[in-house]
Amino acid sequence: MVRFVALVKSYTVVPDRFKNRLRSKYDAVAGTPFVDTRTMVQARLLRLSRGAEVWKWLKVWKANLMNENISMFDRKLLQKLLP
Repeated sequence: MVRFVALVKSYTVVPDRFKNRLRSKYDAVAGTPFVDTRTMVQARLLRLSRGAEVWKWLKVWKANLMNENISMFDRKLLQKLLP
């Protein structure tokens, strides 16, 4: 686990494998998009990075999610995750 955190801290750009996973999911029953908890954890891990490009990408990612039709709960969670 320590090696993984050290690896994430060394990122200068967001790897493609993270970009593909950090998307809102669609709830077929409710008919609305939502932000999965695993997505929040991955974004939180990326936040450990000191790379400026990573922080810029996370800011854009958050803005894109806030423009989607997600619940107020997910919006508040995103606000706490990335102030």
